Amino acid sequence: MTPLFISIAIGLVCFVVTLAVINRLSGQSRTEQMLAQMNAGGAFPEDGLSQEAVSIMRTDFSDMPVLRALAKLPFGEEVARKILRAGLEKQAAVILIVVVFATGLVPFLVYESSGRPFFALLSALLVPYLFWRHLQGRIQARNRKFINDFPDVLDMIVRSVRSGFPLNTALKMVAENMEPPVSTEFRQVIDEIALGRSTDDALMRLTHRIDEQDVKFFIVVLRVQQETGGNLAEVVSNLSNVIRKRKQLRLKIRAMTSEGRATGWILGAIPVLVFLALYFIAPGHLEPMLNTSTGNILLGVAFGLIVLAQVIVRKMLNVEI
Repeated sequence: MTPLFISIAIGLVCFVVTLAVINRLSGQSRTEQMLAQMNAGGAFPEDGLSQEAVSIMRTDFSDMPVLRALAKLPFGEEVARKILRAGLEKQAAVILIVVVFATGLVPFLVYESSGRPFFALLSALLVPYLFWRHLQGRIQARNRKFINDFPDVLDMIVRSVRSGFPLNTALKMVAENMEPPVSTEFRQVIDEIALGRSTDDALMRLTHRIDEQDVKFFIVVLRVQQETGGNLAEVVSNLSNVIRKRKQLRLKIRAMTSEGRATGWILGAIPVLVFLALYFIAPGHLEPMLNTSTGNILLGVAFGLIVLAQVIVRKMLNVEI
């Protein structure tokens, strides 16, 4: 059992280190920086989350024991924020148990089956990376569904305001008539307003759960309208038209770059598939690469170049709007 415990400990270290590196590499888009300059209150800072945003997310953790405990660990607060934004807070305990044991158990099984430390180390780094990518994918899918319905939300607010209802009633109608995740998020906004929080603060908390530029544009527009006055229905209606055009542009860009994304995945998968095929069909051809120090170095360099190529392709196809 001692090798298993050692493997689990090494896996946990790899888990923490991988999440730390990924967190450092995550950056901020130019649109977010522009929003930060537009917002005089400083709610959308240029460098990371503001103290207000961190306080908001920690307040959300207070009702969730698992996320509260996770946030106290090194780099755990960022993981807890990702779980909250992915809408997985109810399954957080099961997810974390599975990931922690997989991070330690998979390298142990890989080493026992192959006898090669390189494969064990690679699997120890791969498990937390896949976990992080899964969270990112869930967040992107949830935000995409929210943003796709957001123009309809703004249109409903416009109709409600033009009918003579106040903004809080319009938000309540959104929570009652839209589908999740829109209804879930706006229901939380309404509940926070009912408990005494101001509408501006409740909507600001929404931008930290749904970290999208269109939602931040909506908050900025509301703030400007409250400070300068004017026709709220007309302002929100114009914003709805802008967001619909941004949505159409995103879909057009995604269609135009689909061939490049598919090419990147195929070219990245070919070396891995060829390597696996040779390993199972003719393992003797790979002996110099697997059993010599020079071969291990070349194998690591090849793996790093494949990852670097994927990163470059993604950066080239990531068009900001």
